[in-house]
Amino acid sequence: GTETDTDCGGVCGATCAVGAVCSGNTDCLNSTSGVCTAGLCVARSCADGVKNGTETDTDCGGVCGATCAVGAVCSGNTDCLNSTSGVCTAGLCVARSCADGVKNGTETDTDCGGVCGATCAVGAVCSGNTDCLNSTSGVCTAGLCVARSCADGVKNGTETAIDCGGVCGATCAVGAACTTNTDCLNSSSGVCTASLCVARTCADSVKNGTETDVDCGGVCGANCAYTKVCGANGDCASGRCTSGACNSCGDGIKNGTETDVDCGGSCNAVMGVAGALTCAGNKICAADADCRSAICGANLRCKYSYGTCNSISQATGMSPSAVVTGDFNSDGKQDFAVANRGNNNIGVLLGNADGTFAAMVTYATLTAPNDLAAGDLNNDGFTDLVVGYNDAGVSSVSVFLNNGNGTFATKSDITTAGAKTRQIALARMNADTTLDIVVACSDVNRVSVLLGDGAGAFPTRNDYNPGTTPTGCVVGDLNGDGNNDVVIGVNGDSALSVLLGTGTGSLGARVQYATNGTPQRLVMADFNGDGNQDVIAGSDSGSALDILLGVGNGTFGAATTVTTGSSPRNPFVAALLTGGEYDILSPNVNADTVSVLWSKNDGTFYTHVDLATGPGPSFAAAADFSGDGAKDVLVSDVVGSDVGLCIAQ
Repeated sequence: GTETDTDCGGVCGATCAVGAVCSGNTDCLNSTSGVCTAGLCVARSCADGVKNGTETDTDCGGVCGATCAVGAVCSGNTDCLNSTSGVCTAGLCVARSCADGVKNGTETDTDCGGVCGATCAVGAVCSGNTDCLNSTSGVCTAGLCVARSCADGVKNGTETAIDCGGVCGATCAVGAACTTNTDCLNSSSGVCTASLCVARTCADSVKNGTETDVDCGGVCGANCAYTKVCGANGDCASGRCTSGACNSCGDGIKNGTETDVDCGGSCNAVMGVAGALTCAGNKICAADADCRSAICGANLRCKYSYGTCNSISQATGMSPSAVVTGDFNSDGKQDFAVANRGNNNIGVLLGNADGTFAAMVTYATLTAPNDLAAGDLNNDGFTDLVVGYNDAGVSSVSVFLNNGNGTFATKSDITTAGAKTRQIALARMNADTTLDIVVACSDVNRVSVLLGDGAGAFPTRNDYNPGTTPTGCVVGDLNGDGNNDVVIGVNGDSALSVLLGTGTGSLGARVQYATNGTPQRLVMADFNGDGNQDVIAGSDSGSALDILLGVGNGTFGAATTVTTGSSPRNPFVAALLTGGEYDILSPNVNADTVSVLWSKNDGTFYTHVDLATGPGPSFAAAADFSGDGAKDVLVSDVVGSDVGLCIAQ
């Protein structure tokens, strides 16, 4: 028949074994050869260009395995080429994908890992961490993806560096990658700069470490400002942490409701202690409660308060009376002199500007020195002293010229109209530039004007009758004519006598103004701020001073009184506070106190504040002896034989 070899091929079909004669592939047995080459059936192969054997398409599938490319016929996924297709759909190989439900290509598990990247969920097969889904696992352990953690040694999830940042929180150490400050370890870094955690500092504008607020408190120390969060007083610049916030009192800044730096306002009751940080003298205030002295002046400045009046150990003279202050050795520090009535000398104490003094140096006087005045009598730029006496046998004043170093030459005595020179005033009474001496002589009812020659001598004397028993003397321009006028306290007449100056060293006739008490020592200043000179007179009885307000034309209004302690004989005037207000110190000889009368600058005074002194306070003065800019109070105790110093606060 048509057989190409015995019983095969032709009409017998594809039945010829390898080596049999054939005329085409259809003669050869498909399962073993299936290929007719050079008239003979040869063994089939997966590269013979013929679909034979169990191949599903030419040279692929079936016995050829997963070798069919995309588009080739297939009977199952195992026929399709894994690297390019791997999926048999509707009898044809289609392109593989990471969503075809088949583990193919380099996938380590179905549709994940390998070419599909870090997509394998927990439990899926993996060959490395890069196969595992970063957001949920990210770690390949023993060939399986396991759940990620912040301690797995792998940067996964939203971590910004290995096991830190992102979902792991503020755990990245210095040098680790970060995206925000919240990735960085708060105790050691806490600051993300240029995508790296850097070491924290107290100037990085981040609250980190043990800081209680941004860049302050905790490790940064006591630098938290007003209102900043604190945990203890040591966190605050003010040193005061109240209810978890820094109080402003003590931070060196005027803030909050403070009226001055670290005082007044809310500082009045810091930590619940009333009056804890009230303002010292001369500080700005809004109310009395802001001030340590409990007096807020009309110029909105606190009046000073004063500490205990302590005895100055170097001042050991008997029956000290008048005291006067000045810079006697030109060192910029305040000194004082005291008239020691019981020793017939004056003592000079040079100040150290810290409330202490050098040893007292004494200079012999006549009998019973009782008054002192200080001024440059010879125009050499140094402060000289004039001494008056309360003795019926002494009709002179004594001049001590300064040697320029705080020591004084032997006295020269200047004869006066009579004895008991009770108060000395130094002023220019004529047209020259030299200080003259004006002194009341109570035993002869005279006031003497001693005209200086500029060399410390007083060759010319003019005497005037001011009335009966003159005890006080002050000088000033009462009528605005440029000439100094004289006011004398006339004890026997219970009046003030006014003698207007002519500018030539002479005085006009007296005009008297009644006082309420018997006047002793006088002080003159503008007590009501109208530009006119007013006068206050001490009294040897009662508990009040007389004040007569000047009109400005050489006359005075009616006398009114200012309450003090008992027997305020020798008042002293001082601008104890900046602002142009003149205040009064009043030693109260029978009360063993000195009254501080703060001016309201309207001719009236605040209620007197009494400072305890030694027995028989007689004279007072004020100067900055402690070097803090505040005027301290000096008071002599004629009975107690000491001089006390009351430091301003």
